Amino acid sequence: MNRQKAREDKEKEKEARAGKSLVILALALSLVTFAFLATVAAATTIEIGDGLTEPGGTAVVPLMIKDVTNAGSVEVNLTFDETVVTVTATDTSSDFDLPPQNPPTETGPGWVVINAMQFSTGLNGDVKICDVTLQAKGVAGDTSPLELTDVKLQDPTMTDIPVVSLRNGTFRINGAPRPRITSPADGAKISGTVTIEEVDDSGEGDIAYNLFEYYYDENCNGLEDDAGSSWTEIGNDTNGADGWSVNWNTALLNDCCYLIRATMGDKHGRTGAGTIRVVLSNHDPEPNITHPADGTKLTGTETIEETDTGFDNGVDIVYNLFEYYYDENCNGLADDAGSSWTEIGNDTNGADGWSADWNTALLNDCCYLIRATMGDKHGRTGTDEIQVALSNHDPVTSITNPADGSIIGGVVTIVTGADTGFDAGADIAYTRFEHYYDANCNCVQDDGSTLVEIGNDTNGADGWSADWNTAGLTECYMIFAKMTDKHGRTGVSEINVEIDTTPPTVTDEQATPNVIPNDTDDNPLWGETTNLTATVTDVSGVASVRIDLSQIGGSATQAMTNIGGNLWSVETNASAGTAPANYVLVMTVTDTYGNSRTNNINLRVQKNGDVKPYDGDGVVDFMGDAIYLVRHTRNVPGYENIRDNIADVNGDGVVDFMGDAIYLVRHTRNVGGYEILK
Repeated sequence: MNRQKAREDKEKEKEARAGKSLVILALALSLVTFAFLATVAAATTIEIGDGLTEPGGTAVVPLMIKDVTNAGSVEVNLTFDETVVTVTATDTSSDFDLPPQNPPTETGPGWVVINAMQFSTGLNGDVKICDVTLQAKGVAGDTSPLELTDVKLQDPTMTDIPVVSLRNGTFRINGAPRPRITSPADGAKISGTVTIEEVDDSGEGDIAYNLFEYYYDENCNGLEDDAGSSWTEIGNDTNGADGWSVNWNTALLNDCCYLIRATMGDKHGRTGAGTIRVVLSNHDPEPNITHPADGTKLTGTETIEETDTGFDNGVDIVYNLFEYYYDENCNGLADDAGSSWTEIGNDTNGADGWSADWNTALLNDCCYLIRATMGDKHGRTGTDEIQVALSNHDPVTSITNPADGSIIGGVVTIVTGADTGFDAGADIAYTRFEHYYDANCNCVQDDGSTLVEIGNDTNGADGWSADWNTAGLTECYMIFAKMTDKHGRTGVSEINVEIDTTPPTVTDEQATPNVIPNDTDDNPLWGETTNLTATVTDVSGVASVRIDLSQIGGSATQAMTNIGGNLWSVETNASAGTAPANYVLVMTVTDTYGNSRTNNINLRVQKNGDVKPYDGDGVVDFMGDAIYLVRHTRNVPGYENIRDNIADVNGDGVVDFMGDAIYLVRHTRNVGGYEILK
């Protein structure tokens, strides 16, 4: 009959069962008076257990209501695979007053309806509906789900109780073990001591032992076809209380591919096996760069060579990556701003050894690190590093100061420009400056002289230079700047110079006028000053011209000023108190390199108003000078010869009777207000 008809028949059966017993009906109806007791179970679950048996055997599993409150009646439809199992009994071991019918009457292909009812107070907690007897129909290894459907749960008032979840079961017919290796995973890379674990997916629980073995799969194809290989026992676990497992120490085995086989045997002599493939990777390659040697100086194209000195002796190496790093600060560390590892080459065929050719010709001369990274079939790598120095290019430099052929003197800073060669100065270690006495001034080192060090600059942060004190040296010299890089390559620059030891030349030294009055009031007026001048020349340039005016009340180091061309000048007076005399003023001239000489300028100082005689007599009086000036200003013959700047005693720039003659008369007659001659 179909499912719908089964449902109808089930309802009729329930009505018939109710009509047979008025007591049962009365009891059921009386439960209405206790409706206040009904509550909803918040976590009610209906479940059926799992069944396991031999072919043709039976298994009894419980059908339960878990965590229920006030259960009055229940009905479930149990479905299964009829080719594997059938229900033969729903025995009376039930917590309900009215247990399920046994054997069940509401059945069909692959299903059975099970129901039960409570006459009195509802049931609470975990409640057994019944034990279900299952009969095996299939063969060993068959499995059927036990699924609960069409579930109806009510309290004694016939109010539905929600079922939160259904837990279905499984029926299995006992067969051979179905082992499955759970750890490590198939294809895993392992190392050291590994625990191999296995479970029996048959779920029968009758396993007696588990034998674990390994096989050296040298060609890594996952097949047992490797010459010389065979299965080797790892261990045999005969107690599965803590699971089926064995520890495998792989440390002494070659890194390569391996098969793991686990053979599981049950108590009935049936066996099953599970196999996985793994990769052992215990040993990193241990590369060793054999050429060039660490610390070597290289040029041109070099072959970098490497071997594996590790546990596996290189049998599993698949590539060797060669790289270089620009170690600008030459400290052997990869810590240089802007530098990074650059590939030289990657050798993937070591049949002729592991190597790569490195063309260094286009790289800066400097320190470099070479790194060789060796990788095996299992992804393990090892590296080796060495430090080398590239030396392909001589430095190129030129002396920028002084200029070639120049005349120099004093302390000269010799400056050479930065390296303009291929490396642009990146690897310069020092610049040594030397001089050579070129006695015959032919710019050739053929004089029997020796090179003398001027200085050695080892820090080019502010340029390459050295100070040369030429004091005591004369004539022609050759200067050499020898720029040397960190690798011993040197570039040389040369110039020729002449050392200037000749002081400046002085001509036309004079005082204009060459006679001045002493400035009695220290207020220089017309005629009381003189211009001291001289023409000074020097091939190296004039650095300073000074004159000693201390004899006439001035500075002992009075600077003279260049007023154009080679003419130097200074204006001075003769301070009050300067005695009338002929003075020799000493002038000192110095050139750029400190060569100096002295020259003299002659100057005569007379008393102001000492007009007679013409060059004065050192006395200013009435009879000698005042009368003479009166007669001069009155144009008396014989009194024409006079020095105007000496006669201008009132300092107005004009020599006359009213201004100067009368003033000098009153001065010599001691008239008040005429004490000072201006």
